[in-house]
Amino acid sequence: ILSQLGVTALLSRGLSGEAFGMCAIFAHIMLMVGLFDGGIGGGGLRNTLSTCQLKDDQKKVFLSSFYFIGLIYLLLALIYALFIQHYLHHLFVLQDVHLFNQLKTIGWVFVISIIIKVPFSIYASGFYAFEEDDKKALIDIIESVALVLVLGLATIFHQDFLVGFAGYYLTLSLMSCLGFGWFLKKRNWKLKKFSWTTIYKSIQPLFKIHRAFWIQNLLSLALFSFSPYLLMRFLNLEKVGEYTLIYRACCLFLGIHFSLLNPLWASYTKAFYNKNFMWIEKTLRQSLKLTILLFGLAALGLIFFYQPILFLWSGKQIICHKIVVLYAIWMIFYALINCFSIFLNSVNLIQKQSLALLIGSSSNILLGVFFSKIWSVEGVVLASIISLLPLFFSNLIEILQLKKKVLSEQRSSY
Repeated sequence: ILSQLGVTALLSRGLSGEAFGMCAIFAHIMLMVGLFDGGIGGGGLRNTLSTCQLKDDQKKVFLSSFYFIGLIYLLLALIYALFIQHYLHHLFVLQDVHLFNQLKTIGWVFVISIIIKVPFSIYASGFYAFEEDDKKALIDIIESVALVLVLGLATIFHQDFLVGFAGYYLTLSLMSCLGFGWFLKKRNWKLKKFSWTTIYKSIQPLFKIHRAFWIQNLLSLALFSFSPYLLMRFLNLEKVGEYTLIYRACCLFLGIHFSLLNPLWASYTKAFYNKNFMWIEKTLRQSLKLTILLFGLAALGLIFFYQPILFLWSGKQIICHKIVVLYAIWMIFYALINCFSIFLNSVNLIQKQSLALLIGSSSNILLGVFFSKIWSVEGVVLASIISLLPLFFSNLIEILQLKKKVLSEQRSSY
């Protein structure tokens, strides 16, 4: 979190408004392209490794997922080379001639980093599945320091935007490779080559779980990340960068929150498998209480002190009281949803979440476009808040129904 603060501060001070806005958009594109793995590298892999009994099966599932995801991203790179790169200038409307001329090279740096980063990043699901969060955290710390150093040196020596951009994304890729290698070493696994028949057989029984997580992730992206894209359609890149700062500030709080919740995922899975329902209920209640306390204070702090905070952070004087209040409300709902979703995901209860996400993401797009014409930026954020409500209430109801079912089964067993 501290490194993200430092990185944003460096970029905001060292880049032009257009270049800073471009960085914000590429950061959101990274979220989107990370979903093309079909859900194989995320929650589905984590849950499968947590419940796999045989080490050989764990190894086959993990490495098969790696090779399968690698193939997907090589195919995406081919699609980019043949079609998408020709339309970059339509996506980014730039006034800066130098940036305009570099855009295709910037695009290729981004694509190459994705080809490397995404497949190797499945090491994170591996560490989480084996409840070795400390090892994942150590990689994160090294990555954080490396990113600040790379961008800091690029800023100090007044390097071209392309140099800093390449340094940032290639550092992310390198750290994913490092984490992947360390995970294999801790398991004493070799990077063994499998036939495509073996790979398919290893992951084929898991497609149902993976597909559910993939659909959930895809709809989550549409729900939680649509606003910056909509802003880009009717604001210039410089203004998008400024408003994205507020969004990023909220996401930093959510990042801290998720880092607290994330270790519970595998614990919830094992507790549910062992029918330790009392521990699950107690832990879920505590996580909700802590969330309400933390995010209530964070929201108040953001509302009353956002101007000096954003100025110290980015060097930009930003005045937008209504936007900050709306984003603070959005942040609180998002955090509460995370508490529910971590548990529901851990026990593979995905379908109702996906339905609620479909309703929410559809309403986010429709309401976002409609409200933006009436209330401009405020309308976009208001649409985002309203769109969270189906998922919030759906998750709450599903957990209450699950509790009722468990109590009923316990009574019948007595």
